[in-house]
Amino acid sequence: MGESTTPQTPVAPLLSMALGGADAGEISTERALLEALHAIRAHLGMEVAFISEFDEDRRVFRYVDEDEGAPRLEVGASGPRESSYCQRVVDGRLPELIPDACQDAEALELPVTREMPIGAHLSVPIRLQDGSVYGTLCCFDRQADHTLNERDLGMMRVFADFAARQLERLRERQQRQRVVEERVREVLERRRFHIVFQPMHDLAGQRIAGYEALTRFTAEPNQGPDKWFEEAATVGLREDLNWPPSNWR
Repeated sequence: MGESTTPQTPVAPLLSMALGGADAGEISTERALLEALHAIRAHLGMEVAFISEFDEDRRVFRYVDEDEGAPRLEVGASGPRESSYCQRVVDGRLPELIPDACQDAEALELPVTREMPIGAHLSVPIRLQDGSVYGTLCCFDRQADHTLNERDLGMMRVFADFAARQLERLRERQQRQRVVEERVREVLERRRFHIVFQPMHDLAGQRIAGYEALTRFTAEPNQGPDKWFEEAATVGLREDLNWPPSNWR
C-alpha cells in the first residue's frame, strides 16, 4: 500500500481501465461502479473502497471492492449515519483526507477507528445533479499513509462525479421501469384488453382451417400489441399478458 498518485498518472487511463475500454452505456451500472472502485482502490494502494448511500438516518453499503485479507464489508449492511465517517465527512466534522485516523481527535470518537482499525482514509461526497448528496465514495486502509495528498483527493472527486452520473442513470432506468410496471399491472387488473379471433383460411380447401387469437388493448398510451408485450417483458410480466393470462378468472 501507500503508492500515491503522481503528476504522470492521468485520470483518463484509470477511467478507461474502470470501464474495461467500453462505453459506459454498453455495460451495467453495477459493473461500471465496481470496476471504478477497484481501479481507484488499486491505484491508491488501499485495502477497501466502497460507495455508500444515505437512506434517511442510515448509511448503507451499496458497492464494495476489497483486497484479499481486508476487513469484510457486506453489501446492503447499514448503520447509523451519525456514527459513520461518511456523515462526518459530508457535514465537515472530519476532513476528506485523513493520513492517520488515530491522529485525528474527531475520528477517535468513533469506535470503528480502533476496532477496525482505520488508518488512512479518504472520503468524498457523491452529489447528484439536483445538489442532493447520494452518499459517499470512500477508500481506507488499516495502516496510516502519510504520502496521500491533494492530487489523490482530486482523483477521488473525479471518480465520485463518475459514480454520480452512473447512479442517476440507474435511478432514471428504475423510475421508467416502475412506470411501465404500473401501467402493465393496471391493464391486467382492469382488464383493459380483449381477445379477438381471426379466421385462418385454407384457400385450397375453401374452408376455415382455424382461428388466430389476437390481443387488443384499450388502455393508454395508444400503441400496438407488440409494444405492450415488449414493455411487459422488460418488467417480467409478458407471460401474464399471454392468453389466457395467468390471472384469468
